Amino acid sequence: MHVAYHGKVSREETGEEFESDWNSLMSEYGLDGNEWIQNRYRIREEWIPAYYMDVPLAGVLRTTSRSKSANGFFSHFIHRKLSFVEFWLRFQTALEWQRQEELKADNKSIHSAPQLKTSWPMGKQGSVLYTHEVFLPFQKEVVAARDHCWVQNIALSDEMKIVTIGDGRKKDRDIHVSMMPTCSCKLFLSRGIPCRHIILVLRGEKQVELPVDYFLQRWEKRCKRYWNTLGDKILESNDPAMRKKIANVRNKFEDLIRKANNSEEGMDFLLLGISNLEAPLDQMTSPNKQSKQDGYEAFIGCHIPNEMTVHPPTDICSKGRSKRIKKSKEVNACKKKRKSEQAGSRDLAGRPRGSDSRAGRAASTREVRASTWGYGLTIRYYRGGV
Repeated sequence: MHVAYHGKVSREETGEEFESDWNSLMSEYGLDGNEWIQNRYRIREEWIPAYYMDVPLAGVLRTTSRSKSANGFFSHFIHRKLSFVEFWLRFQTALEWQRQEELKADNKSIHSAPQLKTSWPMGKQGSVLYTHEVFLPFQKEVVAARDHCWVQNIALSDEMKIVTIGDGRKKDRDIHVSMMPTCSCKLFLSRGIPCRHIILVLRGEKQVELPVDYFLQRWEKRCKRYWNTLGDKILESNDPAMRKKIANVRNKFEDLIRKANNSEEGMDFLLLGISNLEAPLDQMTSPNKQSKQDGYEAFIGCHIPNEMTVHPPTDICSKGRSKRIKKSKEVNACKKKRKSEQAGSRDLAGRPRGSDSRAGRAASTREVRASTWGYGLTIRYYRGGV
């Protein structure tokens, strides 16, 4: 059932195809009367990809791997036995580490170039615009367009050119050629990356590079330059009304910068206006910078001392040192060593060495028939030796 679902039903691209395969699957496994299965079918629009493939999600809801990776990331910093204050401090540390890794990835994407597997100008264009992480699946589509796709048919419908592309899979793809071609696989709509079929059709139309509309700004190296003109480090207040005002002022300044971005005269006028606002603003306000320690103290509601005196406990013995708790492997090793020592301290008769008294050791002898040796020898053992 699980293999049949993931191999057939979950990969359908339209609602009609899904319902047809769903009905055949229910008949094959006899699940028509299962109440839980019927409830899942009633809400199929909420979890079957065929019903929202045309919704631009940019890959956010592609699989559960994103949520699993997020859980795996935070599990290195937090666990269920933390107090709320410890959780908050470790969560802040995790976010700082994540931002640092993001800055490293941005720096690598901006100042280095990925390795190209094709000589097509489209691949070179993608390596310049895309980040390294997004360029890898894009280059995979470019290589597939070169090696595994071919044109099967070209037709005209309502004065629109329709190109049928085969890629060795079960279903052929129809591309509606226009100013911005669209494909029936809907990869660009769901993940924001041009598919192999569109790339092949545009190359057949003698277009050396992809139209800029295919490159979403959220996947570009300069994405932060577009939407974060003022930078990341802006002090925000704990008051919701003040945060709203800060957001409005920030958005207004970013709008003004975009308007004056293409005009040197406009940028000079904006700079002059901001400079005139600086002096009266300094008279009305005073710089109020809050450190990280001040933020922690405001959160926990008390002052964190710079020095702390730790007194020794009075309810334990301070002489010597306590024994270390041994691991289970060490305990088992000690037991084996003790058994081997006990076995080595016995004589051939099976009695502990040196356990008899001096008088008994002088008086007692024993003859042992060594029949197990096969020679019928009689060996006389004394306590002092043979």
